[in-house]
Amino acid sequence: MLKKIILTSAVCLFSNYALASPPAAYIGGSIGINVNTNGSNGSFRGLPLTISAGYGGMINPSLYLAGEVYGVLVTASLNDNGNLKSTYGYGISFIPGLALSDHAMAFLRAGAVKSRFTRMSSTKTGGEVGVGLQASLTQYMDLRSEYDFIKYKGSLYADQFNFGLVYKFL
Repeated sequence: MLKKIILTSAVCLFSNYALASPPAAYIGGSIGINVNTNGSNGSFRGLPLTISAGYGGMINPSLYLAGEVYGVLVTASLNDNGNLKSTYGYGISFIPGLALSDHAMAFLRAGAVKSRFTRMSSTKTGGEVGVGLQASLTQYMDLRSEYDFIKYKGSLYADQFNFGLVYKFL
């Protein structure tokens, strides 16, 4: 994870493009690593493919604000030691951010998630909190990496790291 943060920081330093100042719609895609855990009943590790859409922008020179909806289309299994395989899901998030430079920002994520667990034959709702970095690659394209923690009812929770691209409609 440290290597990915260093890579994102390097992109920030050498990028010639600034974060979008006016509010704009955006779409994104990411791949990540998801670990679902349920106390001592086992865990599941997978690779989720996520798409997102949102609206956000700088509300002053250093503060960013966005709202986002997203969907997990599919999750490929890396291992499954329990009945915790999540296949698809969706969520809504509020994303405040702080500009680190003209080319990068750190952000927080707070929202709600619904995930489908196949072997449990159920859909669970959870609360999500996260932290991430976003850096400009071009005028329209940003690189995003983030860590999210999702807590469902009971002892079920998920740790997720995502790495992806965001396309801004300026």
